[in-house]
Amino acid sequence: MEIVSLCISIITALFAVVVYFCHDRRLKKQEILLNEIALAKAQKENEASIQAEIFVEWDGHVFIFENRGKDIAKNVSASCNNYDFDRPFSKSFMQPGERVQRSLRPGSPPERTIVECKWEDGTGPRSKSYEIDLLPPGF
Repeated sequence: MEIVSLCISIITALFAVVVYFCHDRRLKKQEILLNEIALAKAQKENEASIQAEIFVEWDGHVFIFENRGKDIAKNVSASCNNYDFDRPFSKSFMQPGERVQRSLRPGSPPERTIVECKWEDGTGPRSKSYEIDLLPPGF
């Protein structure tokens, strides 16, 4: 009888050790995965904090250029593909939230134009094109 109880105790102890190591291995894999997710999220947030984003909109008579990013935009320039601004648009830097207005030169502008913006930020050189309708709808 003692031998049976000793065997049961040994089997139980071995089972507990096996369960512990299997559970521990699974927890370590899960911890590594969570660390990778947290690191990717932190890198994405860090990249967002070093990006500038130049946004362009047409307000019926002027273009409004705005830095909607979280970083300073450097060497900012913009041009229209088929018409000109009243004066060239070029700034050495734009602070986050800063807005600059430019109107078109006098004359007959086209119905639609493409504004090409170029700038640099913490991630390097960037550019973006905006296709903008200059005439109001139904005109």
